[in-house]
Amino acid sequence: NRIGQEATYSYDAKGHRITEANFSRRVHKISSYDTRGRLCKVVEEGDDGNQHAVSSKYDFQDRLIERQDPFGNYTHYKYEPLVGEVSQTDFPKIAAPDGGAEDVTTSSIYDPFGREISYTDPNGNKTTYSHNVYGSLAEIHHPGGGKETFRYAKNGDLTSHTDPDGLTIRYKNDVLGRILKKTYISKEGGTLAQETFSYNGFHLTRETDKEGQEKLYVYDGAGRKIREEFCGRVTEFAYDSLDRLAVVYKYSGNDALVTHYERDLEARVIAEKKTDLSGHILYKTEFSYDPDGNRNSIIRYINEEEAIQSFAYDPFQRKIHQRDALGYETLTSYDENYINALGQRVLQIKTVDPKGIATLKTQDALSRSVRVERLGIGGQIVSCHEMSYDPQGNLTLHRDHIYEDGRPQSIQAVRYFYTPDHQIKSLVRGFGTCDARKTSYSYFPSGKMEKKTQPDGITLLYSYHPLGYLARIDSSDGKIAHAFTHNRLGDLKAAVDEKQNLRVEREVDPFGNMTAEVFPYGAEVAKTYDDFSRPLSLTITGHGQVRYAYDPMFLREVERVSAQGSALYKHTFEEYDLDGNLAQEHLIGNLGAVVHATDARGQRTQIASPYFSQECKYNSVQNLVSSMINRAESRYAYDDISQIIREESSGNSTAYCNDSLYNRTQKNGDLYEVNTLNELLSDGKTTYEYDLKGNQVLKKMDSEQVSMIYDPLNQLIEVKSGKQKIEFIYDPLGRRLAKVTSAKAGYGWEESTCEYYLYDGEEEIGSFKSPNTLESLRVLSTHQLPKTIGIEMGGKTFAPLTDVQGNIRRLVDLQSKTLTASYDFTAFGEKLQTNLKDDLQSPWQFASKRFDPSSGLIYFGKRYYDPRIGRWITTDPAVFDESFNPYQYVLNNPFRYYDPNGESLGGYLLGVGEIVLGGAIIATGGMLEIATLGGYTIGFGFQIGAGAALITSGLATTTYHAQDIKMPNISWKNTDVYVPDRPLQNTPDGVHITDTDAPHTQLGTKEGRKEKYPQAREFDENGNPVRDIDFTDHGRPQNHPNPHQHEHKPNPTGGTRTRDPKGQPVTDWNYS
Repeated sequence: NRIGQEATYSYDAKGHRITEANFSRRVHKISSYDTRGRLCKVVEEGDDGNQHAVSSKYDFQDRLIERQDPFGNYTHYKYEPLVGEVSQTDFPKIAAPDGGAEDVTTSSIYDPFGREISYTDPNGNKTTYSHNVYGSLAEIHHPGGGKETFRYAKNGDLTSHTDPDGLTIRYKNDVLGRILKKTYISKEGGTLAQETFSYNGFHLTRETDKEGQEKLYVYDGAGRKIREEFCGRVTEFAYDSLDRLAVVYKYSGNDALVTHYERDLEARVIAEKKTDLSGHILYKTEFSYDPDGNRNSIIRYINEEEAIQSFAYDPFQRKIHQRDALGYETLTSYDENYINALGQRVLQIKTVDPKGIATLKTQDALSRSVRVERLGIGGQIVSCHEMSYDPQGNLTLHRDHIYEDGRPQSIQAVRYFYTPDHQIKSLVRGFGTCDARKTSYSYFPSGKMEKKTQPDGITLLYSYHPLGYLARIDSSDGKIAHAFTHNRLGDLKAAVDEKQNLRVEREVDPFGNMTAEVFPYGAEVAKTYDDFSRPLSLTITGHGQVRYAYDPMFLREVERVSAQGSALYKHTFEEYDLDGNLAQEHLIGNLGAVVHATDARGQRTQIASPYFSQECKYNSVQNLVSSMINRAESRYAYDDISQIIREESSGNSTAYCNDSLYNRTQKNGDLYEVNTLNELLSDGKTTYEYDLKGNQVLKKMDSEQVSMIYDPLNQLIEVKSGKQKIEFIYDPLGRRLAKVTSAKAGYGWEESTCEYYLYDGEEEIGSFKSPNTLESLRVLSTHQLPKTIGIEMGGKTFAPLTDVQGNIRRLVDLQSKTLTASYDFTAFGEKLQTNLKDDLQSPWQFASKRFDPSSGLIYFGKRYYDPRIGRWITTDPAVFDESFNPYQYVLNNPFRYYDPNGESLGGYLLGVGEIVLGGAIIATGGMLEIATLGGYTIGFGFQIGAGAALITSGLATTTYHAQDIKMPNISWKNTDVYVPDRPLQNTPDGVHITDTDAPHTQLGTKEGRKEKYPQAREFDENGNPVRDIDFTDHGRPQNHPNPHQHEHKPNPTGGTRTRDPKGQPVTDWNYS
């Protein structure tokens, strides 16, 4: 190859390849043939002695009829006698939920011309196809009743496609078959939008989107794109002498972010560097590769020192060793001789973390995880869950075996049922118990959610604009009536609560950024942005501005300006290291510098300032074990699954017991009683009750009783005790707009106060007593995890100081330069000590979220958190993305994880520097954020995995999902897909290069035979490719619908996966 490695081959007298040694010489392959020259056996032997053998059998017509995988499991094939195509495939059996064996079979029917006209999936659901007289695909009838139609010109070019909901896209093509115009037609025949495309001889030079905005492309003489311009934003591209992308210039004002890629001769990126136009380095990462092309080291530059993370692989390119930058090691081994309950030999993967905690993942014969166990240091089971799947691969049953102190306690189960199109039809929590709770779903033919019926019988109804955008949410009890208006690109323009007569109006720029917002109570905000869509200013009408300044990569300055235009105070971010970690900042009002220290793993180890200091120590698995705040030490201990079990400090000694499903079972000896739905019934001092949807509705104490009421969207709207009533009002985007407090007056209630809230997007930033009276304001940075840099209240301004957990710990008066407030918390947010001057209480405290003293709850944005019991009071709106316990708070480890808004999807390893570099959309569990409808972000579902944990690599992108409007399938056909214009990276052997060992999706482009097209690449939790999704029909819609997927078939031995060349419709993960 190009770097001098040599692979060798030998052949028999008939020209058949019989031996092969790969470039690394770690795998030797021996191939055997029968007398007719058919490949009948392939044996791969690694230099570790392991052998993987695959054998095949054929019929008399040389057709494959049997394949035996390396585990001895068979796949059989039958053929249609007339056309010779595969008519039936029998895969290895799988375990049914009842423990018995279940067949996995697919079948196809063909017409006399060999065209597939019917496909029956393993669940028995049938998809039928019809073709026109030229052989092109004309109709698809989906199992759920949806129908797609295709029409063509005489030359075979596609001229229209109608999706199952009746949206038609008409295509006008040039003589080369390139699309010139796309016209979107409603079911009623009206024109909804148009897109146009222009070309030079070979390339796309101009396109207009649905709003008529133009995007321009410029190419060099070699046909390479060198410039892209959209609404004044310019990106330029440069290439090296081997025609590979080398430099990307993204301009903003008079500067640019310049990304440099250095590659080896195999086109692998070995260094990535980001600079400004003058060449000043802002970020740098380097990579190296082993002889097999596996990335074996990542070198980051933290605190001006190399931080090296290294990896090792077995001959079959499976990761077996990982060493982090501090030298802690994680080991992985593969047992290829494990026998399951069906007597099949399957793979079991064992991973041992630096602390000695082992995780065992057992697969079935189709390489799906069916059992995950965690073993404590002594080898005892400390947690376990099992998964059952239907033949199609949909998760049907998840069982949690609950352990406490290594002893089994009980079993909890969640049951799933699916539609013929493999969307969730219903899920049952507490399956098999008297407490079972069922939620049901129905869908439009295109897959968009139509109804969601909750356990209490109330149904949420969804309707959509013909272009696919959410138009309404209504509830069957008449309490919810929300309407949404969007532009033709799907950007939210208005949201109306018709029941409460509340209206939110927005203006957006061509890039989808919100530039103005009018709140229902009259407050207005306006925003401007730079060419990277970073906010430059936030204007609060009548109350001044917040201005932001950046270098090409990092936030550098936040300035508060009065309504008259005078500067009030300024916070500066003075220094970042080359990995993006903040090293030094300067407080507002010249109150001094805050210096941050970060270890080689990216964990913050020190904060030093004139008013607050903290030193942190972490154990081998990244848990905080010691925190020294102003010379007062707190120590923390954890169980084998990293739940906090003890915290000790001079003013606090708290012991916790937890089960393996993250339920607290004891606190300082007080027993916590939890039912089969994980609802807390008692904490030893207080009893609790819940409604059928899992919302806490009653809290009984010896001296008081507190009741709570929720709307059909599970939003808390009333908290009432004997003397006080609190009512909350929300806008249609799910943001809490107002809090109304009433006192008991005779037999009724008399309103005493009303507080309105102000937002910057999803972030709550202030409160009003009336639309013209700003009561409190917090000024935020624009980091991915926003940092509070100033608080205004009571006519004064304060500088807040936060700890590594993100809690506001100190307030310094800007005028007197003295410490005004001090807050100390337990790990879970209970107040230990509060020192105040002038009785000024910060609204934002634990996790920098608003604390409600009257209820004792903390509002995170989507849910309310009760720090006294360390859990949420309602179920997780993101369902089971992180854990099958919908009430647990950050896996009982608040120092390691951060939940940004109460949906448990934003996993942060606290202390890791701000991750400002992209490349992968990170997903957990069964949801992935890929589109935002104003304040609502729709979660697009893929096939549900089982209990994926929060991402802890520090590369997690925070994802926000709106409560109760996650639609598991939004039709990809309603809008085009935007992806960055870059090829996805492969090794020289064609193996996909992963970004991280966590579920994620890479987005890029690929050069096709006709033109470049968008491509998505999905990886699983181990960084293995799952499938490629191509957003094109390759000019062959009869075989490759747009989009279509190419699955990566697991190697039965756990080695490199193979890409299925057959394009399949994307049925279980739909894009918008």
